[in-house]
Amino acid sequence: MPYINSTLTVKMTDEKKELIKSRLGEIITEIPGKSEEWLMVGFKDGHELFFRGEKNKRLLL
Repeated sequence: MPYINSTLTVKMTDEKKELIKSRLGEIITEIPGKSEEWLMVGFKDGHELFFRGEKNKRLLL
């Protein structure tokens, strides 16, 4: 089962999460034998992340 986990510094609306999840579901079909039916997607938004020793509010990982 494919699992895609995203950690972001910004807060995302439910609508944006749904859009991204759906698009990832389309993309996963490029891998033979994979489909959105078995895709698990996780969002962790609103996290404080540091890059190069500095807090970065716009950093997306």
